[in-house]
Amino acid sequence: SERIFRAMTGWKVFILSGPDRKSFLHGLVTNDVKGLSPGRELPCCLLTPKGKLQAHFWTYDQGETLLLACPPETGEALRAALEKVLPLSESKLEDGSGRWSVYWQACEPSGLLSFPFSALGRPGWLVLIDPSSRLSFEAVSGRSLCDDEFERRRIESGWPRFGVDMDSDTIPLEA
Repeated sequence: SERIFRAMTGWKVFILSGPDRKSFLHGLVTNDVKGLSPGRELPCCLLTPKGKLQAHFWTYDQGETLLLACPPETGEALRAALEKVLPLSESKLEDGSGRWSVYWQACEPSGLLSFPFSALGRPGWLVLIDPSSRLSFEAVSGRSLCDDEFERRRIESGWPRFGVDMDSDTIPLEA
């Protein structure tokens, strides 16, 4: 596998905990959160009551918590929408964005907090590292994709980007 990576600058990371975390999120999004098992990725969309897109993100089961990874364009909308309905559940939402720097890496890293991420049309990993370790991580991770190359891969894989390929008037099937 290629030794390439990309800093996912501005990505938001949320941690959802509580005894009803899966059923709570399952009732709000477009995918089967209840069926999510550890080690798998689950792309999700959060919609308005009229079926319009509010946010898209990836969900990962970490056992006692769910980790939600979200592009910067919809991170605030996701947080606000979840916080609005949290009082109706036993779940708790924590913003972990300051705790980690988010990267995409083509080859599976060892010894790091990582999750499968196939949005670029091929196996890849979202890697969460302590911000103080960014330089050492980048030094051993191969070549960083430039903006144009990452954008080309995103488009070729069919990964729509909020604010470019879709917006709050988009129905997910259109994207």
